[in-house]
Order: sequence, then structure tokens, then C-alpha cells
Amino acid sequence: MIRFKKRKGFTIVELLVVLGVLAVIYAFAVPNSQGGDSASRWSATDNDAKTLRDAVMVYMASSRSGQAPNNLGELVTGVTAAQSKTGTATGALIIKSTWTTDPATIRDGWDNAFVYDRTAGTITSNCGGAYDPIVYRFR
Repeated sequence: MIRFKKRKGFTIVELLVVLGVLAVIYAFAVPNSQGGDSASRWSATDNDAKTLRDAVMVYMASSRSGQAPNNLGELVTGVTAAQSKTGTATGALIIKSTWTTDPATIRDGWDNAFVYDRTAGTITSNCGGAYDPIVYRFR
């Protein structure tokens, strides 16, 4: 009579089945999780562009000349970087922890500066090239 020894461990077939199952799970999970970051950046940029547009319109309505500001930094005139970060600024039309009087600090979700065109009356973000540009008119 032939006696088989009991072997401890997994067979190669069992290991291949487990690897196949993991590969299928990976194939479904990874592509679905990769678009979320870009979509949230677009949403934040869209909201920031609307805020800037609204602030420019308030600026124009409240200025005596009715003119748009020369640059986006004028919307937070008088706000220091420290006041901006702590939220203690008063009298500013817009306030965000990273925005100061320097127009270069007013950036979109891809860390590019918003393009402000006073004569055309637009605020634009190219969305890092991932989407069509976001353009808001304030005139």
C-alpha cells in the first residue's frame, strides 16, 4: 500500500487562483479611484472662479468709477498674509487662507494663477489642461 505524505502549504494552482482574483479586484479598483482627485480640483477651481467673479462685480458696484480692479490682488487690498491665514482681515471682499494682495497667490486647483483680463471682463483657469478652461465673465 502506498502512503502519501501530508504536505503543508499551498499548491501552485491555489496560488495562481488567488493571484488571478487579486488581479481582477485591482483592475476594477484602481481606474475608479484615479479620477476623484482631478474632479475635486475642478470643483474647487470652479467655485473659486465664481467667488472671484462675484467679488469683481461687488468691487465694480461699490467703486465710484464702476471700473473693475486692475488686478485680483486689489480685491484683498490691505490684507496681510498673516491676517489672511488667521482670517482676521476686515473690509476685504474675498478671503481665503492662501490669498493675499499679491495676485500670484490667487491660484486654481492645479496651482496655476487665474488669468484675469480686465478689458475682456473675464477670469479664466486652464484647469491644468485636464479639462476645458473655466471662464467667467463679469461684464
